[in-house]
Amino acid sequence: MVPLEVQLEAPHIDLLQGSKPYELIAEEQSKTMTAAVLVAKGEIIPLTPANTGITRKAMMTMIYGEDQSLVGRVFNPLGHALPLEGGAHWTNSGPPIGPLRLWAQRKFSVDEGEATHIAWGVRHELMKRGLFAKNFFKGGYILAKPKIEALWVKCLERITKRLAGQ
Repeated sequence: MVPLEVQLEAPHIDLLQGSKPYELIAEEQSKTMTAAVLVAKGEIIPLTPANTGITRKAMMTMIYGEDQSLVGRVFNPLGHALPLEGGAHWTNSGPPIGPLRLWAQRKFSVDEGEATHIAWGVRHELMKRGLFAKNFFKGGYILAKPKIEALWVKCLERITKRLAGQ
C-alpha cells in the first residue's frame, strides 16, 4: 500500500556545481527544506484523528536528494491512514476484522474474545455508514502552504544577502 504523504520540492537555481555560490545555496535550501517539512508536519498532526494516538505517532518526515535537488516528505506509513484521510465505503467484504480487533484491544484494554465482539460491531457500523473522510493531510497542507512559501521567500532573501556580501 502506498503511504499517505505530502511531498515538497526545493526550487531549482541554476549555478555551476562545486562553486562557492552553489554550496551556499545548497546549504540555505537544506535548512529551509528541514524547516518546511517540520512546518507541514506541525500543521498535519493536530488535525490527525487521535483515538489511541498511533496514527499521530506514526507521522514521519524524510528529506532526500542532494544539493539543490532536495525533496521533503511528510508521510504516514500505516495502512489505515489512507482511508482515514479520504474516507471509505465497503460493499460486500467490509473492513478486515484483524485490525479492528487489535484497535479494540488497545482502545478498551479487553481480552481477545471481547475485542473480537467489539470489532464485529464496529465492522457492521462501518458497512452501514462508511468511514467519513478526515482530510487531515489535505487540511494540514492547506494551513502549512503559506508558511512554507514564506520560508522559501526568506531563504531566497538570505541567499541574495549572502551572495551580495561575497
